[in-house]
Amino acid sequence: MSAPIDEANRTQDEPAVTLTAPPDERRGRLVAVVHSDVFSRLATLVAFLLLLGPVYGILLGGRFYNSESLVFQLYENVPALILSVGIIIPLSCGQFDLSVAPLATLCVFMTIGLPIKQGLPLWVAMLVALAVGMFVGLVNGFLVVRLHINAFIATLATSGVVVGAYSVYSNGQTITPGTAAGSSAGTFSAFSRFGGYQEKPPIVIVWLVIAVLIASAVISVSDRWLVAGIRARWFWTGVIAATAVVVAAIVYTNAAQQVNWSILVLLGITWIVWAVLRLTVHGKAMYAIGGNVNAARLAGLPVNRYLFGAFVASGGIAALAGVMLAASQGTAVPGLADTFLLPAYAAAFLSTVILSAGRFHVWGALVGGLFVVWVAQGLVLGGLAYTWTDVINGAVLVCAVAFSTALRAEHR
Repeated sequence: MSAPIDEANRTQDEPAVTLTAPPDERRGRLVAVVHSDVFSRLATLVAFLLLLGPVYGILLGGRFYNSESLVFQLYENVPALILSVGIIIPLSCGQFDLSVAPLATLCVFMTIGLPIKQGLPLWVAMLVALAVGMFVGLVNGFLVVRLHINAFIATLATSGVVVGAYSVYSNGQTITPGTAAGSSAGTFSAFSRFGGYQEKPPIVIVWLVIAVLIASAVISVSDRWLVAGIRARWFWTGVIAATAVVVAAIVYTNAAQQVNWSILVLLGITWIVWAVLRLTVHGKAMYAIGGNVNAARLAGLPVNRYLFGAFVASGGIAALAGVMLAASQGTAVPGLADTFLLPAYAAAFLSTVILSAGRFHVWGALVGGLFVVWVAQGLVLGGLAYTWTDVINGAVLVCAVAFSTALRAEHR
């Protein structure tokens, strides 16, 4: 009789002994959290927020926290951010497109040069520029898909041809609408006002766009994060709190009143690309191709057609970036957009470590590109020479690629 009683006593005593988890178990839980999918998606975003928040707040104060200056920095980088959104499309298929920046410069020359040198209406010139962009994308697709040339080499060669094309067209000189007369001068003036920072859309349109973006952001993260194990009650509480903070910040800083048409174009094209990649079967197919092209072929996906479409879309968006650059700058200068390639790819690869675990997505590219711009601006305000901007972009690109590679290896 004593043995069963002793066994029962030991069973009752065991919970009192194991109420506190051993150090090794607690350490294991901490390691599991650090290596979790949710933590990896938030780590880079939190790091940027800490740098732009407490660190810059203490070191720079009001010199950095000026809503008009921050929005103006966004406006100045609209063409580069449009390029980053465009290259997300071929990157989602596992392909590079290095021709986008020179192509944007070529389209600046088309937009401004065709009305001045060939006498075409401005709207026709813009359509020609968009057509040229898609044609170059089609050529890239042909080189990669039909001739089986590595995308890196093919698009690098194409970019050289594009640089030569706008150099020959302009004879290596700047083209400016200052030589236009009559109705052409008035058209260019209206075009420049549209692309200028001072021309603002109606505030109702801005708030409608903000509402659509907030709803899209919630859709973008809801299923992934809920599947990742976050309780629905905590998730929706966080969503409501974050939305309230964002709306309050926009109202408090009057940021909505400072948004111009160029920024709305950027947000619009970003939303369209996100909707295609995120909400359609075509987007899912492109991500499947980028994940494993051989498996995609075996699954019956028309891989070649999607690769062609990705390069054509990338070229068309690069052309749109050129048109917007022509509107904001008002003149065509050789190499005007060529320097945008590095920051565009830095933003694109940042998307793989911002609210993501190794996957390219457009909102991460937009947020990451904006963070890089603001970080560089803060360093300049802190005394760093502006010439260090490319060094910062290069360092961010290396870190983003390294982090993304590590995440992909861990989640395989």
